[in-house]
Amino acid sequence: MTLDDFETLLGAKLPDDYREFLKTHHESQLPCTKLFPFTEKTPIGEKGVLDELLTIDDLGSDRPVWIEDVGMVIIGDNLFGYPTCLCLKAPHVGQIFYFDIQQRCFWEDEQFYRMFENLADGLKDYLRMRSEGVLPQKEEELESFYHVANSFSEFQGLLQDEEIEE
Repeated sequence: MTLDDFETLLGAKLPDDYREFLKTHHESQLPCTKLFPFTEKTPIGEKGVLDELLTIDDLGSDRPVWIEDVGMVIIGDNLFGYPTCLCLKAPHVGQIFYFDIQQRCFWEDEQFYRMFENLADGLKDYLRMRSEGVLPQKEEELESFYHVANSFSEFQGLLQDEEIEE
């Protein structure tokens, strides 16, 4: 499948920086796991995880890559199944988001404490802010999507090799 064919299938044009990336990117699996920070408080921690960036062949395969109701193209994934997405729907066109497939924003606080013995400070802070009602209001359809970058180029600049603790 060509980029033009993929855009026709989506009914939307991909941002130029991502189009250029797809023209030269031919291997999905990254040489090592990459981490990237979120721009907002999340119930999943302070950093997202990326193990692969999809190629045009992946995007044109039978693999699900389009989350239509929110206008997101899945551009990457990790071993846990959490996709990294590129938004093609206004007003967020070109922005990168990380999708929490477990939708933890809807969990009760007790569920976090039950499932995780030692909550990270960032998660404790998220739960405190949520209970105090001071988390920024999110658009309803994006409640489980967490903002990472305003463009694909910016996203690429955020990627860091995962440091393995010994």
